[in-house]
Amino acid sequence: MQSQLFIKLIQRKLSAKLLLIVGLFSLAAMIRFSFDNFLFLQSQGISGLSVFNEVLIPLAGLIVLLQIITTILHCTLLTSGFYQKGQGFLIRHSASQPSQIIGSIFWVISRYSLIYLGIFLGVIFALAGLTNFDWMRIASLLLGMLLAVLSFNLAAIIVSLRITKLILNLVILSSITLLLLTLDFMLLDWQVEHWWRGLFLPLLNFREGIISLADSLHYLFLICALFALACWQVSFHFARKRNLFIGLLMLMASFAVAQITVNFDVTSSQRNSLSKQIAEQINSMGEPLKFIAVVNDSSTREEIQRGFAILQSTVPGSELEFRSRQSLGPEFNHAGEFIQLNIGELSQSIAYPFEQPIKVVIESALQSMVVRKSHWITFVEGHGEASPFGKKTSDLKALYHELKAMGWPIALQDLTNSEGISSNTKLVVVAASKFPWLPGEDAKLLRYLKNGGNLLLLVDPDSELPDSIEKFIGISRIPGTLVDWNGYQAGTPHPAISIVQQHTDHPVVASLDSILAFPWSSGLSLPPSTEDFEYLPIVATHSAVWNELNVDAEKLSFDEDQGELQQSFVVAASRTNLQNKQKIVVIGDSHFASDSAINNYANKQFSLNLFSWLADQEVAKLANVRASDAHIEPDQTLHWLIRWGYGVFLPLIFAIWSIYSWSRWKRLE
Repeated sequence: MQSQLFIKLIQRKLSAKLLLIVGLFSLAAMIRFSFDNFLFLQSQGISGLSVFNEVLIPLAGLIVLLQIITTILHCTLLTSGFYQKGQGFLIRHSASQPSQIIGSIFWVISRYSLIYLGIFLGVIFALAGLTNFDWMRIASLLLGMLLAVLSFNLAAIIVSLRITKLILNLVILSSITLLLLTLDFMLLDWQVEHWWRGLFLPLLNFREGIISLADSLHYLFLICALFALACWQVSFHFARKRNLFIGLLMLMASFAVAQITVNFDVTSSQRNSLSKQIAEQINSMGEPLKFIAVVNDSSTREEIQRGFAILQSTVPGSELEFRSRQSLGPEFNHAGEFIQLNIGELSQSIAYPFEQPIKVVIESALQSMVVRKSHWITFVEGHGEASPFGKKTSDLKALYHELKAMGWPIALQDLTNSEGISSNTKLVVVAASKFPWLPGEDAKLLRYLKNGGNLLLLVDPDSELPDSIEKFIGISRIPGTLVDWNGYQAGTPHPAISIVQQHTDHPVVASLDSILAFPWSSGLSLPPSTEDFEYLPIVATHSAVWNELNVDAEKLSFDEDQGELQQSFVVAASRTNLQNKQKIVVIGDSHFASDSAINNYANKQFSLNLFSWLADQEVAKLANVRASDAHIEPDQTLHWLIRWGYGVFLPLIFAIWSIYSWSRWKRLE
């Protein structure tokens, strides 16, 4: 009886019908747009796509917004209608229980909201046959949407029940809603523990497939509190006091659970949890982990905070700090936006925006930090080598910054003042010695190499290198400086800059798809591989390059009579010990990694790949982890259903039904 009365108060209002029609066509437009946008991004080969993220999340956000607007209007029409028809007193003094009255009001204002939710479910099941959804994450999202809207509907009923004027009711309810949404955004942005979880803030966790005990209890107590307070509005005497007491008690309970930190990752891929092995390794270090985000756009904070929540759930005591580029020192001028993880003296930087899911990014960064904890990269000095701390354009300062960002501890070592290479060295770098080595220095490096140590040897045409080391490695330089006249004619500033376009299948360059530039380089001669040692070229020039024996001449030209060769020259090569897995890389050039050339073409990525491969780290980039719903192959039926079914016919049917039902109610008045 009461439900019919409440329905009549809304059904006779044309504004309610028009809002439903506008909402349905808005939802239809969003369905078509998000679907077409996903197909466009998929056709462009964009990595990291997910149907859930690109299609379902925007739809869910719009549906919650439409439900909020619908609730505001319906509460305003319903409760103000009580007083316009003089029925407010009758309702309060009816024989019905307060809970029945509130239940009837809640059902009436929620009816249209269910239409939006039904269309959303229809889209999910339409797409389910063409992609692989994580159904537990979808269930978590739907649960969060229901709890958030249920809480808001009850809160809107409480506000509306005591206001008799329609316009005043609409203004107050809209203002309070805006205030609640603003509070949620402020809580999301604050970097402190807050005692209020908000009406919609927990929905972000449910959306990601995280069932938080605090969020669940918060909604449970909040819904009980709001329902009791709504009943208090329409009850009298003892029941009124009892409902008020229960409501306030439940409200305090919803505040009290805010600090509970128990979370459950219900997704099938465990996308919100770090692996136990990595968590144990990080926790065993016994030092706090600092998560520093250097980003300028505040809108990116949500993803970063979700990543930090994943980290904090398995590494207690972690700290999050946001910084701007302007707050950093001049040593970070080379960097864009990035995330930095710090544990004690170890650090790992990750470029932002991320190319992979944030869980994969964080796990890879932490794993690299664990591996590098006791492994140093040692640069030999004392013979005029290019220095990672030098300031000349021929030095390696930019490379040093990149290696530090990757988390590697860097050291310099003068072999004349030490007994040998430090035992914690993972890789030794000799960057083009300009002066002869002193007696005994080569023996210290040879001892390190004979014990299985890895080496990166950069040798220019005029570099000094002890014969004993070159003999041990087996890779020698071909006399002369390589000249690439084709590259010079194509636009390089000097013919002694060799352009490499074709790469081998060596792990260092297998994932590179851009050219490399090697200024003033030497060609290398490789011996044949044996049962113990494997010699492989890494990069080589094209066949029109020659080794110029007089590169300082005014005019350069190939002269076969002088013994010059015109052929494809190996510029970088590796020697792998098949017994102990020792890796040695020789590159006939140090300038490619210098400050003057490292940012040319793919030189920087090639340099970092060298260090990663030599130090037994993953080369080039993170593993290509794809979401399970990363691809759609739509058929004609789905195209028709999305574009015309949900996009035109369904909202049109509801629009016709709404106008018909409104005219029918008007005739019955």
